[in-house]
Amino acid sequence: MISKKIIFNADDLGMSHEIDREILSAARCGLIDSASVSVVNGLNSAQFQKYLALEPPIPLGLHLNLTEGCPLSTHPKIAKLINPHGEFKSAVHLLSIERDLSEEALYEEMIAQLRRFVQLSGTKPSHIDSHQHFTYLSPIVFRAFLKMAKTENLRIRSPIPFLNVNRLQLFIESVRQRYGVSIPFSSETRAQELRDVFTDSEVEVRTDDCLIEISSEVSFKENFDSRALWKSFVILINLPT
Repeated sequence: MISKKIIFNADDLGMSHEIDREILSAARCGLIDSASVSVVNGLNSAQFQKYLALEPPIPLGLHLNLTEGCPLSTHPKIAKLINPHGEFKSAVHLLSIERDLSEEALYEEMIAQLRRFVQLSGTKPSHIDSHQHFTYLSPIVFRAFLKMAKTENLRIRSPIPFLNVNRLQLFIESVRQRYGVSIPFSSETRAQELRDVFTDSEVEVRTDDCLIEISSEVSFKENFDSRALWKSFVILINLPT
């Protein structure tokens, strides 16, 4: 028999002191069950120790970040991903030049971020996901993402909503409404490409079954600033009973 457990996971830990404060507050209040850490935004060991010292402790995943921050790898082709200031270009910009991206360089950067996470925490992440869902929007990036999951035996946050044409279209429309920008590809074509990558890769990774963005109806406790958690997600995981 299969039961379902809802896990509230907060993204973007490590991206700013303000976000850290609110996510850690949410964890202490019991509002979230896990968090995903970005390691490319100046995160240091002292900050990570605060995450590890949480009571009760929560699982920490790696929030792979290829669109905001500075790269950790030195692959020659990483230059395609960065601007003149040495920072990652935006997701929309990278998607517009997707065919010029290097799967090898992307994989090396992901591995560099994983190594940084392990260096700071002393252990592997509980799962991997990605900032702005970037790894789920590009077949090239998705392939590197799956390769790392297989090589390192890591659980990934489910790509299922991005493999479904209707759900992907809803995501594209939400980006357009929220940010006023359009992701530069056909959702139907992209969803098929992502499905093909997932099938062709024959990657045996443990994936979560469904991902749904937390709605605005969620009630938070008083004195808690929910604005810092608008990127949090609900993950539904099938568990044997």
